[in-house]
Amino acid sequence: MNDRPQSPRPNTPQTLLHALQGSVLLSALILSAGLTTAQTTKPSSLPQPATLTARPDRQEIQDLLKQIQREREIQSQVKTEADRQFKQTTFLFTVFLAVLGLILAAAIAMLWLLRRASFAK
Repeated sequence: MNDRPQSPRPNTPQTLLHALQGSVLLSALILSAGLTTAQTTKPSSLPQPATLTARPDRQEIQDLLKQIQREREIQSQVKTEADRQFKQTTFLFTVFLAVLGLILAAAIAMLWLLRRASFAK
């Protein structure tokens, strides 16, 4: 009557095996596509090092010193901001752990009271 082969049921091991094989093939395809896009940079597109002149003049040296000083100021500001954020995160994590500890203590106390009330009957 029905000439079509029956498809496997959704929970049979054969169906699960086909799904696993399909996911492995898809993962391999996605990973290989990621590798090929990661290798598309050309060596000619890399920045070339600046050529040095024989003797930089005083103005160039002062400009470089100012630039280095600005970079150090920026680095110190970034470090200060990172330290502040780390302290804030540590404080919030400590508060979170304290709240969890209080919830745990309250749950234990409630269970103890429930047990005590059930024995009183």
